[in-house]
Amino acid sequence: MAANDQFARYFTEKLWDWIPGVYRELDAAAPNQHVLRALIQAVAEQAAVARRSIDRLWEDQSIEYCDDWVVPYIGDLVATRLVPALNARARRVDVARTIYYRRRAGTVTVLERLILDMAGWDGAVVEAFRRLGRTHHGLDPQPYPVGRLTATPVGGIADLRRQRGVELAHGTFDELSHTADLWQHRGHAGRYAIPKLNHHLYRMQAYRVDAPTPFELTTRRYTFDPSGRDIPLFRPSYRPEDGCRRRLEEDVSAPIRCRLLGHAEYEITDAVLEAMVGVLLPASRTELRDWIGVRFRDEYRLRATLNSLANGADFTDPDKLHRLLAAALTEDSAKAALVRDARAFKITRLDDTDDVQIAPERTLAGDLGNWGTGLSVAIGKQLMVDPVRGRYWFPEAAFPAGTKVAHYYYGFSGDLGAGTYDRRATVLTNSDGFFNDGNFDPPVTWANVYTFDDSKTYLVDDVADFTDLTLQAASQRRPYLRRATTENTDWKFTADGTDAELTLDGLWYGGGRLVLAGDYARVTIRHCTLDPGGVRADSIPLVPADIFVQGTIDELVIESSIVAGITLGVAGAVHALRMRDSIVASTAATSLVHLPQTELEFARCTLAIATTGLRIDATELLAQKPVKVTDHQRGCVRYSVLAPGSETSPVYPPPGVAEVFPHFFVSTRFGDPGFYVLSESAPDFVVRGAESGSEIGAYSRLLNPLKHDSVRAKVHEFMPMGRIAAFIREN
Repeated sequence: MAANDQFARYFTEKLWDWIPGVYRELDAAAPNQHVLRALIQAVAEQAAVARRSIDRLWEDQSIEYCDDWVVPYIGDLVATRLVPALNARARRVDVARTIYYRRRAGTVTVLERLILDMAGWDGAVVEAFRRLGRTHHGLDPQPYPVGRLTATPVGGIADLRRQRGVELAHGTFDELSHTADLWQHRGHAGRYAIPKLNHHLYRMQAYRVDAPTPFELTTRRYTFDPSGRDIPLFRPSYRPEDGCRRRLEEDVSAPIRCRLLGHAEYEITDAVLEAMVGVLLPASRTELRDWIGVRFRDEYRLRATLNSLANGADFTDPDKLHRLLAAALTEDSAKAALVRDARAFKITRLDDTDDVQIAPERTLAGDLGNWGTGLSVAIGKQLMVDPVRGRYWFPEAAFPAGTKVAHYYYGFSGDLGAGTYDRRATVLTNSDGFFNDGNFDPPVTWANVYTFDDSKTYLVDDVADFTDLTLQAASQRRPYLRRATTENTDWKFTADGTDAELTLDGLWYGGGRLVLAGDYARVTIRHCTLDPGGVRADSIPLVPADIFVQGTIDELVIESSIVAGITLGVAGAVHALRMRDSIVASTAATSLVHLPQTELEFARCTLAIATTGLRIDATELLAQKPVKVTDHQRGCVRYSVLAPGSETSPVYPPPGVAEVFPHFFVSTRFGDPGFYVLSESAPDFVVRGAESGSEIGAYSRLLNPLKHDSVRAKVHEFMPMGRIAAFIREN
């Protein structure tokens, strides 16, 4: 973006003033007027460039603040091998950290750092030789258990009675031992050999939602997701301050397993006994002293030990027992990080002024597929969470009054649709009104800009009598909007007069169609999610939020959004549709993008429903269903893949038209982190078919293939000699 410093105008006027007046007059009177003036403007623009360069001489000495064109020159000074210029962030970080990489070359630490620096992904590196099984030798030291969850010895045989080991098999935190596999890496094959370095890549990001409105299905049964969907809870990336400590499973950004959330180990120490003074009888504390230093793998084993003591009756009181559990919980337990430290979620009591969460020792992890039916829960447990489905349940009838969700994390692959990411570049700061705490209180007369200031659920009213209106979510907020609690209730916007403008930014709307009535010069939908539909956790269908145009729209602009179908009413018309970096998908077979008299313009989009228009201009378009236009003489479709049956002008380059199968995508269900993300089974002409060498579709601008190439290049530069790098996508 050019600087708004007015240097070009200043130098134009200054140079023009130096031109003798006779030449200025002749320039104005000549048949071809202002040629001299144009020449002076061209010279002035170059003078402005030189002036800006002079002003930034000091900043251009530093890699943190220099312009992009300076980065290769500084890179030459440290003799680094630059990554592709399209990956501008990685290029700058590479130059800045080259000395750091060289000092630590060949270590696992620097290889993991390269994944973050070159791609912005979380990652972990595993030396495969440490997971090779072997026969114990008589000269070896006595085998000792090293598996955190399975106690599997080094190079030893797995204990198949422990399900946790099976869940972790072939993953980053695998605790089993494997036979040598000398094949070239492909899938699960070729991972385990002495020279292999397995780089596990976590491309999904964890987004934090603060103070949402959970969906209450029935009394004591909730979903974290405000629409009532099942979604996997994510854990955010965490890097210990101690750089020498290896990261644990709960430190990596990924979906949370149920057994991981429930992983709690306990150890009796002097500090625990000190904490129980005044709580337990002296005789009970004396008996506990015999167990100092003993580690209990779970709460069940600790309870069984306490019950076997002579004073075991002292531990039958739930309050005393839970005080002991809180004090004895080990720091390396996943429950300590995810629940106690609230890295996964935080559920608090609304009537507590200190906002204290429900105690982790009273929180359980469990399978709530049947909402606790048939589960036996110990007395005193107040909360059960199913992280795989994103559900939580209060087992006791008298559950803590006024509970609320302080925060939770969901996973997604990028800043697309309504989300809790940084949107300050598009959010307007001069709001005429705010909506808070789920209260939609519309003004008597609409002004220009209104902001939803939190991530609550709002029941909104129809909006009418406006000429220039912006409804936006605050940055890093994701409000969920519905017209009513029941499905199939439309939300209608009716503009006043002609050439009105409407902007929706950062909103998630569901429950019915979005109806646009009136005459609009432009309607902009930016960073929004118009719900594609699905199924609630209680099996009730969620209808897609199609856009239904009853009025006239000169220009419909959709940017970085997820939308369902777009259809016209009897008198509806859209003259131009411009869509960028967006996904069009719907669970309803009747949903279409049906705009037969509309000029279509797509850039980096994924279309999962049939599309009809007048003519089309498209680049990096991935269409799973046919795209048909009536005017084939005008328009251009380039670097795109369209479904068979499409009727457009020829697509350049080939193949252009090809079958787009569902297995090309990680998931087609809205709510899954991999929603319309290209899978590893997608062909190369889709994965690297964009003009930039990136993928085709809505995630093209993320440049994931180029980031992967950058990681591969730098890993081969700094990994130990004689090793073989393998790259494994974990999510």
